[in-house]
Amino acid sequence: MTVTLKTIRFVISCVLLVINVFVIPVSAQTRGVLISPTTGVGIGTVWGVFVGISQYQQTSLNLSFADKDAQSLHELFTDNFRGRIPPDHFRLLVNDQATRGGFLQALGEVLRLAQPEDLVLITMALHGLPETGGSDLYFLMHDTDASRPEDRGISQYDIFKQIQRSKVRKIVMFLDACHAGAFASGDSKVARRSADAAEINRLLTAMGQSQDGVTIMSSSSAAEQSQEGKQFCGGHGAFTCALLNGLKGAADFDRNGLVQIRELFDYTYREVKTSTRGIQHPAIEGRYDNGLPLATTPIPPAADVIPKTVQPKKEIDLSEYERIQELADYQSKMEQAWKAVQSLAQLRSSERSSRLALMDKFTKDFPVDNPHMKELEELRKRFEQEARTPLVEKSPPLGPLPGKERPATTSAASKALSAEEPKGIEVASLPSYKLPQRLPRQKEFTGKDGVAMVLIPGGEFIMGSEEKPEERPPHPVYLADYFIDIFEVTTSLYRRFLVSTKHDPPYKWEDVLEGRDDNKPVIGVTHHDAVAYCRWVEKRLPTEAEWEKAARGTDQRRFPWGNEEPSELRGNFGHCCGWKGYSLLSAVGITEQGKSLYGVHDLAGNVWEWVADWYAQDYYKKSPSSNPTGPSTGDRKVIRGGSWSNAIADLRVTARDRVPPAYKNMSLGFRCARDFQPD
Repeated sequence: MTVTLKTIRFVISCVLLVINVFVIPVSAQTRGVLISPTTGVGIGTVWGVFVGISQYQQTSLNLSFADKDAQSLHELFTDNFRGRIPPDHFRLLVNDQATRGGFLQALGEVLRLAQPEDLVLITMALHGLPETGGSDLYFLMHDTDASRPEDRGISQYDIFKQIQRSKVRKIVMFLDACHAGAFASGDSKVARRSADAAEINRLLTAMGQSQDGVTIMSSSSAAEQSQEGKQFCGGHGAFTCALLNGLKGAADFDRNGLVQIRELFDYTYREVKTSTRGIQHPAIEGRYDNGLPLATTPIPPAADVIPKTVQPKKEIDLSEYERIQELADYQSKMEQAWKAVQSLAQLRSSERSSRLALMDKFTKDFPVDNPHMKELEELRKRFEQEARTPLVEKSPPLGPLPGKERPATTSAASKALSAEEPKGIEVASLPSYKLPQRLPRQKEFTGKDGVAMVLIPGGEFIMGSEEKPEERPPHPVYLADYFIDIFEVTTSLYRRFLVSTKHDPPYKWEDVLEGRDDNKPVIGVTHHDAVAYCRWVEKRLPTEAEWEKAARGTDQRRFPWGNEEPSELRGNFGHCCGWKGYSLLSAVGITEQGKSLYGVHDLAGNVWEWVADWYAQDYYKKSPSSNPTGPSTGDRKVIRGGSWSNAIADLRVTARDRVPPAYKNMSLGFRCARDFQPD
């Protein structure tokens, strides 16, 4: 066979054609326009839909700078990727362009064209409005009638229906939908609905949990509203102003030439909190790569091109500072643990073995430079004596802790020194300072979990307040005697339940580290899960009225401990930036100063708590005056108490929220209650 020069040239041209068609595009696709420094995964290209509405057909809805917010973000991303990404990848809709049809068309086209390896950005600066039932959120477009948002508004369902049809696996949404000063019209119904910023932000957060690959960064959290004005970058929303500066490079903390999503959120959170003087706190939700890059910035000059006049920084040895910090951390944790030992020591309803076990653990965990060893030994000796001493009326239940003056014992107590340890339960003391009494033993009143319960004496208290529509009116409620868990149900207790019943594990159960997180409250449980656990330990969920009385007492206090503002010594609250694992939670009972009048811990912060009742906003207007149990039906269950991520307003003892019974969240747990059943 004779191979001619013409044949050789033809073969070479075919090889080059194959290389051009297959090899180069694959290589470019693998590299992409951006690469995550944490995963090494490349982003093929970037798409965006930018929506901002300041001018509405319903003029009472008008905003000042929402359209400028969208325009500036559109311009920033177009310029950032100029020469690398076609400008038509970024769609801008402002004012009368931002109709329902226009938005759905633009979003649909972008999501249809984007490939799995691409990144899609969606920014929306406009009004949000929860539906009447509270299960959906509408974004009000230019031509939406606020009294009928379902007509021409965009719902969460509309957006996620589009997302579910798409192949994209990386979607970041910047949402500013809860503006202050909104709804100035005379439509009081609309005004009331729009004012519920907490509900809007709850629904925005839920969007980030709905599907893998979707990340939501919202402008505010809890019951906050978004601020806008000329003081923010010359005329923007506070949220957009921070985003713009962060994306231009201020958020590139590691100076690697990329603005990554975690960097951007941390920067935005700090800047918005500062610029609004602490009244607005952005939030983030979703399952995302912390290093997901969103924009590029100029890379700072390398060390070898620094001008000679600039002297390199002197290396500083931080080892001594680190040693001091470790010692300070050790001392801080030791004092925190000692408070827990003291707290358990005062709970006569707790088992003696539990007290001694905690003392042993304290000794092992803090063996060095521990100033409490002598007090601990004295406390241990007293337990040996008081194990044989019954608690009688007009006698202190345990006496003062070591180092405090001990009141004189009564003759009745002296005569009882040789008696066996009585069986019974401590009654919570009331404001009259009546000393605890002993009651006849209840049959298996603690159930299978052995959790300490306190008896809430029967009687009347005032439920509700004038602060929120759903808390009105304040009304007298009579409750019979009942027991309630002193502490929230922990992961170690819930683990025993799972092993025994083969029940499905809760959301984020994989984040629990056995041993480390044993005393943290369990989270991610549905209402059904909470009911099932309480039944397993022969208890039940508390009613909403029972929960509020345990937290509020009979003196109409604002918080469980009184009327003083919350602090870190009273509760775990106000932490930003989304779920980072069980480290965000406090061990139950650790905030001694935050307990209620009856000695119940963690009723403000740490985790929201399920109660038994269905929710109805107007239930207090028709609630029975004796032992109310909530509406007979509904689609939302009441939750109480606020959590680690909530603001002070949500920690009030009268504050109410509601979620579907099947809802799972990283800030939602529970405690149990039980009827009082005297022998």
